[in-house]
Amino acid sequence: MFGNEHKNHEITKLENIYNNHCNSIKNESKELKHKWDRLNNYLKLLNEKIIFVRNYKTERSLELDEVFDKMKSKLENLMHEKLTKLINSKNDVNHRLRYLEGIKNTIENELNEAPKSELISKSDKLIKSLQNLEKEDDIKHDLLNISLDLPSDIHPPYESSYFIVNDYKKMVEKFRR
Repeated sequence: MFGNEHKNHEITKLENIYNNHCNSIKNESKELKHKWDRLNNYLKLLNEKIIFVRNYKTERSLELDEVFDKMKSKLENLMHEKLTKLINSKNDVNHRLRYLEGIKNTIENELNEAPKSELISKSDKLIKSLQNLEKEDDIKHDLLNISLDLPSDIHPPYESSYFIVNDYKKMVEKFRR
């Protein structure tokens, strides 16, 4: 140890060398603590973001449920209105059929059972009532014109239009200047 190679070296106590190494390790370990703190902060931020995304998903799901419920309610109201109109029309037609059947039976009875002289005297009245029925039938055809169309909020009806630009080339040149 005391050869020529180490002639000009300074001898330091082991305790001092140990303390120097400990201090170097402690200084470097401070960086490790900073990294550990940064990663913990990063982890905390990630957990907060995960919670935010989950809450966001829940909120959007509730919004979608609300929109769906409104759309469903709107559809049910439209269906109820249309069904009410159709059922009322059906009842009107059934009532009209019973009325016509009664008139038909009356006319058949008159034709088959009334004496000839009585049928001749009633014929103008019977013909007028039949002609009035033909006029009334024309009025009732609007019952069948109830639209079955139920608009969709998911697929709204397609609308289009045309926009015509006269002298297109002149307009383009004008805006290029």
